[in-house]
Amino acid sequence: MKLTYQGSTQNKIYEKTYQFNLEDNYNYLKLKTELQGKCYMIILLYDPTDKLRIQYHYQPEYREIILSNNDQYLSPGVLNGPLIKGRWTLKIIINSTKNHINKDNNYNITLKASQDKLNLKNDNSLKSPVKWADYNCNQPLYLNKYKWDKAYSTTSKWYKGDLHAHTICSDGMLKPDEQLQVARENDLDFYFTTDHNFLPLCWEESDILIMPGVEVTLENGHFNAFALNNLIDFSSQYGSENLCSNFIKHIKNKSEFISINHPFFKRWEWRYADSKIGDFQTMEIICDPQHPDSEIAAEYALKAWKILLNDGHQIWAVGGSDTHLRKNYQKHGVPPTQIGDPATFVLSKSLSAHDIIKGIKNGKSYQARGFSMKPEFIIGEQHFSPGSDLSLLFSNNTKCKIKCSIDIKSTQYPVNLQLILNGCPINNIVVKKAGRYEHNLKFKGNEYEWLSVEIRDSNGQLIGLVNPVFKGKKKKTITYWSQLLKKMEEN
Repeated sequence: MKLTYQGSTQNKIYEKTYQFNLEDNYNYLKLKTELQGKCYMIILLYDPTDKLRIQYHYQPEYREIILSNNDQYLSPGVLNGPLIKGRWTLKIIINSTKNHINKDNNYNITLKASQDKLNLKNDNSLKSPVKWADYNCNQPLYLNKYKWDKAYSTTSKWYKGDLHAHTICSDGMLKPDEQLQVARENDLDFYFTTDHNFLPLCWEESDILIMPGVEVTLENGHFNAFALNNLIDFSSQYGSENLCSNFIKHIKNKSEFISINHPFFKRWEWRYADSKIGDFQTMEIICDPQHPDSEIAAEYALKAWKILLNDGHQIWAVGGSDTHLRKNYQKHGVPPTQIGDPATFVLSKSLSAHDIIKGIKNGKSYQARGFSMKPEFIIGEQHFSPGSDLSLLFSNNTKCKIKCSIDIKSTQYPVNLQLILNGCPINNIVVKKAGRYEHNLKFKGNEYEWLSVEIRDSNGQLIGLVNPVFKGKKKKTITYWSQLLKKMEEN
């Protein structure tokens, strides 16, 4: 059986649904696509039980994928299993780029179902696949096989990872196995795979902890949904000027936490004025540092984050490479950002998805480019990690001396270590060699205050940020993103 679907659109957002019947027993189904136009195309294929069997983002280099009952040909967006007789549904979503609206975007999709033996190599198949979902999962899709408690190490320490990475599953250049190799070269312990509007169903077997994530990519901003284990239909929000609170609530209920991505990058800035700050647990500060817009975007994000902290919000800072490109691909005249730059280091009692996620959600992390640290905040005999609430120590309006201790090891010197109190630097230590650097200050009273650390290179560029410790509570005055932007203009 062979079916061909063709179409064309000049619209900003285009959706089309086709249905067809499978009436015989088939061994595999092959999907092949062609696309002309500067746009993104997502293909979703549902079987008669409404399970999502194929998620596919068009990539010119990898046009053909296979659905079968043979896991030898397993790819990250395919839920292998029986090709059930009955009515199947093919959904196409095309999102045109802004400068290509009103120009023809033409597509051609071919579906071929065969009873022949499957004996061909497929470019989208994984070499050593580990299933995160199988056909017994709940409909439409659920990661029923992912091992959230599997520990790759049981040592309590700082683990190095990346919270933002792309592959050929959306608009990246690297296959999963190629990305894993780069992650090993950069000594990562873990990373989240966060392809655009794509829930991965399997990944390459690895000694690195890989966790599922989705970069929810909308017209007016992107955000990461981490450890999202259930399918979300993102298409309803693509062209929306407002970010529906029910949509966010639905995602929050199905993921461990969500994060605003690159909020001040040109072209990809966060433009949902109605979005609620409290819906997000983390915010990217340093993102894609090799991009020419990164330095100024990071400073704006840092300013926004400090304003939110001063307003009493507990939103944790994270970094993300947003890696897309191969090492030898020159896009801006410099080598592209690779996975692990910046790294997000997480203090965790083990290298398991459950514990790493817990550490991030509790603010026990820092982001760094080209160096590592062991940050501690010491009061008397007690040692506190980033993210700690010190309020109980000051409940009686007491006064305590805090020692900020940073054990740092960098690939380049000198770097400047700054202690930040309530958003303002209170010291600057020039670090010329690896070692432990300390600074003492006094905290008193039970009023709201916070303390963090910034690292800058010799040119003043932000290359590291430690999440704060804090004490006290404060009534928040900023609820919506629009209010934050107004506050930034005032400051």
